[in-house]
Amino acid sequence: MELETVLYRVEGNVGIVSLNRTKALNAMSKQIFVDLTTAFDAAEKDDTVRCVVVNAEGRAFCAGGDIPEMKGLDNPEAVFDFYNVAGIFMKKMINFVKPTITVAHGAIAGAGTSLLLAGDIALVSDDAMFMVAFGAVGLIPDCAGHWLLPRACGLNMAKELMMTQRAVKAPEMKELGLCNHVYPKEQLMDEAMKLANKIAKGPLNCYSSSKLILNKSFETNLEDLLKEETEAQAAARLHPNGDEGLAEEKGQLPVSCSRFPVGENRGSMQYSYEMNILLSNLGSTVSPCCPVLFISYDSAGSFLKKGLASFVNIVYNAKRSPPGGRKKTCGGEQK
Repeated sequence: MELETVLYRVEGNVGIVSLNRTKALNAMSKQIFVDLTTAFDAAEKDDTVRCVVVNAEGRAFCAGGDIPEMKGLDNPEAVFDFYNVAGIFMKKMINFVKPTITVAHGAIAGAGTSLLLAGDIALVSDDAMFMVAFGAVGLIPDCAGHWLLPRACGLNMAKELMMTQRAVKAPEMKELGLCNHVYPKEQLMDEAMKLANKIAKGPLNCYSSSKLILNKSFETNLEDLLKEETEAQAAARLHPNGDEGLAEEKGQLPVSCSRFPVGENRGSMQYSYEMNILLSNLGSTVSPCCPVLFISYDSAGSFLKKGLASFVNIVYNAKRSPPGGRKKTCGGEQK
């Protein structure tokens, strides 16, 4: 894939998106947001990609917004157009259906701080320097900075970093919650790929559901969260990954089998999504505090005859395939 400001490649089950405006220290322009969106679209559509790593070429991760381009935003229409493009990408990355890991070295400034925090997991090098520098140029944090920063380091610390524009070195970044891990620069990408490959072997449908619930947890009340959590758990249990994972726990799968099938993620994600919709449409039938019983079609008949359906939520688990037909598992084609 040929992009103007971003490199995109796939290694195994990991998509790697690299900022590539090295002469501008990867400053965020309108074009870079367009290219990032294109790269993420490609990763989303590619069923072999199960995790996405975002890093940068050159001496720095990102020096912030493109100052010459920002100077040209001298009317409301131009400002709204720029940030609409930026917002499209930031929403896509924050709520991306696959796990994301941001990998940063050197300067992480301005809009680059938002890009770092938009990943599910953030890794930085020991030479990283984090600075919310918007006030220095008479601007306010953008690219969802007001949403991301307090979730990472707390409200008061977010205010301090915004008002002082002080530089935060890598060890303090970890202490404040601005990154998950710090590694020597020469080891950073290797460690990122180890983590990405480990995550890629897991149940993608579960990670996606949990990620979306966690992202909304700060604004969701407990009752609504429990309901959404229950619906997502039911969808996870009815997903083929649920059957395969539980079967392996019982020793019913060959040791040589992969715990969760690799590939065809789009079908899996769609299946999980459709199950969530199905359960949501049951309305009051599915209570967040009511037990959900997973049974087969055969067992359902006897339950209904005995009138027990009024006491439990019966969810039919018929070993069905997700939309798109049969899926291949380690044991061959699923019936």
